[in-house]
Amino acid sequence: MEFLATLETGLISAVAIIKFCLESLSIACVVIGLIKTLQLAWQSNRHRRSHPSFSFNQFRIRFGTWLSLALEFQLGGDIVATTVTPTLEALAKLALIAIIENLG
Repeated sequence: MEFLATLETGLISAVAIIKFCLESLSIACVVIGLIKTLQLAWQSNRHRRSHPSFSFNQFRIRFGTWLSLALEFQLGGDIVATTVTPTLEALAKLALIAIIENLG
């Protein structure tokens, strides 16, 4: 039984590291998406006269794509964390993120 306790402790540690990595990737996606969207806005502003039909929806699509990717990583982190500590709060959070992801 001591061996199983050691394995469980190792699994909990591994899950914490994986969750941290996935959440870090999620944050990176938001930051990169913001930078890419701001670059697009700056380029659009510089070339406004040559591209007058540039739409605000293109900004939303650019940033929304990155936000969707960030949600995927966040969902992955929550799924991993829920496997070792399936509390009602964790399951509810996971369900809400999954619903939001499917709406987009």
